Amino acid sequence: KQINFMSKETIERSAINADFIKSEFPDIAEKLAKENSEKIRTETKETAFAEGRKAGILEGAEFERKRILAIEEASLPGHEDLVAKAKQDADMTADKLALQIVAREKQRGTKYVEQAAVAEKEMPKVTPNFESASPEKAKVDKDAPLEDRAKSEWQNDVKLRSEFADDYDAYFAYKKASDANQVKILSTNKN
Repeated sequence: KQINFMSKETIERSAINADFIKSEFPDIAEKLAKENSEKIRTETKETAFAEGRKAGILEGAEFERKRILAIEEASLPGHEDLVAKAKQDADMTADKLALQIVAREKQRGTKYVEQAAVAEKEMPKVTPNFESASPEKAKVDKDAPLEDRAKSEWQNDVKLRSEFADDYDAYFAYKKASDANQVKILSTNKN
């Protein structure tokens, strides 16, 4: 349909609006609406995609940060290798890491018990000395020289030897200091 604008009366520019175009030129209005609608749809889709992508990146970064912090919180000294692997593996969670650490600790505990049992078997057998258990211990003259008194006490008292880890020199040094009033005994409780 051809429209001759010269035959119609002149319209002021301010009177031309969307309603005027719809009523006077429906074909053009429909075509503009379709073009505009498609353009708006495309722009909206692109904007929504960009916003969604940005939100997804931020959400993913926050999730990963929380995952790494949880992994570090679940770590124990001596398991740095497991922690490093867990940080690199996106499927690894702090819970899974904790289970791996517990499993490794159980293995270590089992090995420790086994090694202690082997070490116990390898230790030499110590036979107890019952000499000092006799009620009649050798009497020590209080006026005897310090070295003689110390040797006599040392030979007659198993607990004394045990207390000084069978180190007579350490005991004798203690006796010298004790006789010179250089030793202060804080408690005499015998439990």
